[in-house]
Amino acid sequence: SSGINAEYGEVKEGPHVLMSIVTGEALEFRNNTSDLNVLKSCLQLLRNMFDDVPDPEDFWVTSWGRDRFSMMSYSYMAIGSSGKDYDHLAADVEEKVFFAGEATNRRFPQTVTGAYLSGIREACKIVERGYSIPEYGDMKMDEK
Repeated sequence: SSGINAEYGEVKEGPHVLMSIVTGEALEFRNNTSDLNVLKSCLQLLRNMFDDVPDPEDFWVTSWGRDRFSMMSYSYMAIGSSGKDYDHLAADVEEKVFFAGEATNRRFPQTVTGAYLSGIREACKIVERGYSIPEYGDMKMDEK
């Protein structure tokens, strides 16, 4: 699938915010054009659907596809997958190796919230099993 998806919420006071998520084949367009062209394309889509769409006061376009560390990466559910796949990825190995990350959180996948909450979930499992977690200042790293 491809396209630009818009998400918005009603704001009673203060500025209104519109967030768009570019996916699929539209990513090639996003990664090969300027931020201003992305804005113009999104505004054109909105203006094709609605009357009287004002110009934004400001805009921000992320470039995760160009980030050498993330390369636009996050989990996604392939056709035929289910929420059980997130649970499978989160399963520990012999109660000794634990996995956290947004790809292991079926309620908040693809989000920083999901990653954070999965870290708390796994830390709780570690403590429940009686493992100790060292204080940050107590951790010693071998110097090489």
